[in-house]
Amino acid sequence: MNNDFGKRAAQFALRLAKPADVSAIHAIQEESYPPSMQEQQDVILCRLQQAPSTCWVAEDDAGVGAYLFAYLSRLGALTPLEGGFRIAPDADALYLHDLAVSSRMAGKGVGQLLFNRAMAFARAQRLAYSTLVSVQDSCSYWMKRGYVPGTPLPEYGEHLKGYPEDALYMIKSLGSD
Repeated sequence: MNNDFGKRAAQFALRLAKPADVSAIHAIQEESYPPSMQEQQDVILCRLQQAPSTCWVAEDDAGVGAYLFAYLSRLGALTPLEGGFRIAPDADALYLHDLAVSSRMAGKGVGQLLFNRAMAFARAQRLAYSTLVSVQDSCSYWMKRGYVPGTPLPEYGEHLKGYPEDALYMIKSLGSD
């Protein structure tokens, strides 16, 4: 399988993440999130192993500078911080768990390209939805991309409580755009 999607913008390329990227991904988390939201490297590696076809990075000459981790899910389900992904065999949604861009790649459109790659994957899989948990006052960012506030299934409500106070479960219908 070719991991280079051939998508280039400025001086970076998108590709599937690999285990060798875990320390760079962790460094981006350290730059992007408060300590309470940073996940351990073994958790990042486990997630990458669970969902190798839905975890992407953006790379330039200096290395990995942005990433998006996602997985096949069900509408209303979500992953707690530090929790493993629960890949749904009967998926109807692509859950975007984490999108982060380093300061050196900020403002170059790399986050949008990673998002576009994930949405292309979801549509190719004929998924009906994309879901996520908005954090760090990013609700308006996600609303501009078609997400609306939603409610997790009751059995996943506790997972949301592990996120910061402003966390919001959001849903995007993939049939509407």
